[in-house]
Amino acid sequence: MLSCVSAWILSALVAQTPTEPRAVLLEKIPADAAVVVSLRGIDKVQADLEGMLTAMSPTWGGQAGPMLRLSIGQMTAQFGTEATRSPFTVAMDLPKADGELPAFAVLIPIEDYRSVLKSLAGTVEAPKLEAVGGGVEKFTNKTGDTIYAYDGEGFIAFAQESDAMVKRIAAKPAATLGSKLSTELREALLGGDLGFYINVAAIQARYGDQIEAMRAQFMAALDQAGDQMQQQGQMNAAKQLYGALFDAAKEAESLALNFDFDKAAFDLSAFLTLKTDSPALASLKNAKTGNSDGLAKLPPGYLVYGYMNTDPKSMQGLMKMNASSTFPGGASGSPAAQKYLDSMMELGRQESLTAMTYGGGVEVLALTIPENVEQTTSAMVELMKTMAQSPAIKEATLEEKVDTYKGFVLNKASMRFDFEKMLGDQAGNPMAAGMVKAMVGEDGATTTYFGSDGKQLVSATAKSLEEAHQKIDQLSDEKAGIGTKPGYQALMSRLPKETNALFAVNAQRLVRFIGQILGTVAGGDPIAPPADMPTEMALFGGSLATHPSGYRLDFVLPSAVGPVLEKGLVPIVQGIQGQVNQ
Repeated sequence: MLSCVSAWILSALVAQTPTEPRAVLLEKIPADAAVVVSLRGIDKVQADLEGMLTAMSPTWGGQAGPMLRLSIGQMTAQFGTEATRSPFTVAMDLPKADGELPAFAVLIPIEDYRSVLKSLAGTVEAPKLEAVGGGVEKFTNKTGDTIYAYDGEGFIAFAQESDAMVKRIAAKPAATLGSKLSTELREALLGGDLGFYINVAAIQARYGDQIEAMRAQFMAALDQAGDQMQQQGQMNAAKQLYGALFDAAKEAESLALNFDFDKAAFDLSAFLTLKTDSPALASLKNAKTGNSDGLAKLPPGYLVYGYMNTDPKSMQGLMKMNASSTFPGGASGSPAAQKYLDSMMELGRQESLTAMTYGGGVEVLALTIPENVEQTTSAMVELMKTMAQSPAIKEATLEEKVDTYKGFVLNKASMRFDFEKMLGDQAGNPMAAGMVKAMVGEDGATTTYFGSDGKQLVSATAKSLEEAHQKIDQLSDEKAGIGTKPGYQALMSRLPKETNALFAVNAQRLVRFIGQILGTVAGGDPIAPPADMPTEMALFGGSLATHPSGYRLDFVLPSAVGPVLEKGLVPIVQGIQGQVNQ
């Protein structure tokens, strides 16, 4: 049934004039609808998608364009030029019984009801109609299917097999989705070429037991995998992460999201609301967003850039997951780690700017502005002491107050990872060992200089004190920061400035990192990207922002990233595949 939806929609669009925006159709849908899909118009989406693919890669656009245009041409020839121009919306209920298909209805802004029925029927003459009650009519199309239709005020609603949703729409519900949706949900649903609305609470109420069973099975599988790989600490971290996602689904009320295709970028935007009595919503009362403009002064050349504005509880949760991957049994297995986690609640809110890269070693440059800077600095000293007790660390040293530079009183922490402990029973696996060494370096050693100037905290990995000084200098040289790069400007112009977390990925550095991993795993040298890969830094990324009613998520893939992946990553992957096939 669902495979025929597109054909019915196109049939219904014949001879109609799109005079109503999609927002008007939301006023016709019952407020408790489980799922809603909204499309700007098939020809509009086709044009936007082809334009985006072509901007990212003429090759991709050249391959996809003819197929897209052929499909539109066939639809136009069969149903008429108006068939691809109108927006439409699909509303769906949950099935009443297991195994039953959900009742749905397609809504299209329309004036000429009779002409649409002829297109739906696939006949020259208008089909013979039979009233089924409540203003709903039914007829049989040329293939023998029963179609239910309702002539609304400036729109048509129709469906096949079931008249349940059509009848609900015809009854003119007092509570509609349009009146239910907040401004944020409405914008998330209608803000792009293709939008979705999901009544998460209704799905949880209906399928809660099945979801809990899936959760138990999934967590058991993680436990089993951790035992087999002797990496239970990492699996504990994974369990906390996925467990938090399952818990979030329990507390969620509604989710709306949209996909927008544009020559400049691909955009994904989503908004999740929480139940009014959920603990998560209560925690958002004290949530604060911050301005991420400070990222502009971080230097180029890193793989990942990040901004965070976190409260103590959120920071504690992040560090708890980190402890689960570092210590067997998590923080509870280390009194020192647990003591550090407990101290997180006393540090206050923290705002941080971070640049990080991998490949031959971990390299980090970070600037943190905490509410309680001295306590935060002391906590970081304790963290370094705690890390020295991790089985994954072979050796560690901490030297306090080794230098003062530009007001920062610097400490020095050095450590060396234990590859065998990190890899567990995978230590003899060349692929696993190669991947770890490609990330943290052949010797597994890293040195971090960190300290505060009484207002902010700086942290930099460096092989020497002189190199640490150079990196600290970079934080104040805004003229050389990534903010001067067109790739940064293209990304940030499409992301909210006020946010709680934002990340940006350097596409060129990502290609080099993947080449290093694949080359090392294959037993050779790192694979350098082709010479014709674009050199102008291209960034993609996303952000997460809290709101009094929930969370907003955004992701942006600028078109400038496409040529980097096409010219850089594709040849690397193809080269590795060729070696494997040989």
